[in-house]
Amino acid sequence: MLPEVDALVCDANILIDFCDEDRELLSVISREVIALHVPVPILSEVDQLDIETAENLGIVIEDIPLEYLDEERRLSGCSKQDSACYHLANEKGWGCATNEKQLKKHCDKHRIPVVRGLRLILAAVEKGAVARKRAEQAGKGIIAANGWIKPEVLQAFIEELEGISG
Repeated sequence: MLPEVDALVCDANILIDFCDEDRELLSVISREVIALHVPVPILSEVDQLDIETAENLGIVIEDIPLEYLDEERRLSGCSKQDSACYHLANEKGWGCATNEKQLKKHCDKHRIPVVRGLRLILAAVEKGAVARKRAEQAGKGIIAANGWIKPEVLQAFIEELEGISG
């Protein structure tokens, strides 16, 4: 279900969604499913996390080259921070965890694997690291709180969740 990469670079919107709904899921995912890396400038966008808390959750904080934030390297339609996620993932051969449409578009164009936030939850259930009920509650909460995620995404999420054996 997840791409064949060693790690994912996580953007701010994924972190915010998980912190608002069930922050401990980040710990389960980063420790039992796939390594999560976050560039320092991304973490500064997430009021709910500081470096110590993120590291306690198993998230690896990445210092990045300043040129990742240069205007010349900024991807069309993306913030400097999202562009930094792209550049780090591209440099390291990792995937990108994002719900941002423009960042996904750039990653897809350059064959950087993309994982949406709810897919991380499904992967945790597949690994047996998260119970279905908890996953369903978290998914519903994230979708309810995030006006950018379309309602039909919930139905697809529930159907995929029900299809996971175990």
